[in-house]
Amino acid sequence: MIALYNFGQRSGVELDIASIDQQVPYSMADPLNGAYMRAVYGIGYQKALDGSLWAQRPEFIVSRRYVAKQ
Repeated sequence: MIALYNFGQRSGVELDIASIDQQVPYSMADPLNGAYMRAVYGIGYQKALDGSLWAQRPEFIVSRRYVAKQ
């Protein structure tokens, strides 16, 4: 997503990005599991309803527990 955004910036192309910014647990053995797909769909649907689905740039939420201490 970062590479696409950077390419757009260099090329003068405006991008609208839709992404799921929440972690939804899933199994690599069953990545299209019905419960997983419903959860992802529900998040996207709610974002569309409240007008927050599309963004002009990628945003990444970093959990504090994964941030290296300095």
